[in-house]
Amino acid sequence: MRSGRANVNHDMAREKRRGFFGRIFAEGGGLRLRAVSPSPYRVPALVFGPGRFLALTLFAVGMAYVEAACVVYLWEILYPEGFKFPLLLLVEKRYEGLVGVEFGRELATMVMLAGCALAAGRTRVQRAASFLFLFGTWDVFYYFWLRVITELTHFPVFPASLGTWDILFLIPLPWTGPIYAPMLVAATMVLFAVTLTLAERRGARIKPDLRFWVIEAVATLMIFGSFAWNCTRVLAGSVPSSYPWWLLLPAEIIAITAFIYLIRDCFYSEA
Repeated sequence: MRSGRANVNHDMAREKRRGFFGRIFAEGGGLRLRAVSPSPYRVPALVFGPGRFLALTLFAVGMAYVEAACVVYLWEILYPEGFKFPLLLLVEKRYEGLVGVEFGRELATMVMLAGCALAAGRTRVQRAASFLFLFGTWDVFYYFWLRVITELTHFPVFPASLGTWDILFLIPLPWTGPIYAPMLVAATMVLFAVTLTLAERRGARIKPDLRFWVIEAVATLMIFGSFAWNCTRVLAGSVPSSYPWWLLLPAEIIAITAFIYLIRDCFYSEA
């Protein structure tokens, strides 16, 4: 009995003398791998808190200023007296070389937003929420900074109002519309992002099915169609005429309704 207890005490003393590195490396210098018992506490996935949203907001706001500044520089070349239709970049041959540059700038913008979203999230839901939040916030602050810059420079104030028409994108066709149309879409994207984040913080497992994706794809095509409605007039060098609200508003309703059905159980389940 005493001999067994003495052996145990001797082993404990030897382990203590060997210290941390002595317990890692075995005799002879080889690396000894020790089995680690699983922790009783589950390490939670990175969830979005105020700090994460603040970081995404700072990135989107800063990137929006860079975009607005680039557009003002482009106006200095094409519209020294202020932007107005027709779109000279597409109708005048002397600017043909700049079309590819503008396409590349727009693609680079999407790449930066997508890259930041991938880095910010750990799960698919977090990455999707990050992209939606970044895109919506960037779009809103782009017009904010454009207004600030034009008020401080020789350009006429732009946008003069939320009803001012603008060229939104060139890929794959020219997107045009009054500014409050993309603002509505941007606000919806931010709302979706915040709602997805709140649902995940409640522990919800959001798994959209094929029907959800089909409905959202239809709504997205309708929104794109509303912005591309005047593309033939723009490509012909004319001024956009009227905006098809009858396409945008139903698309918004369809998208929001499908989204509500996706996350409703996350907030109304008894569990």
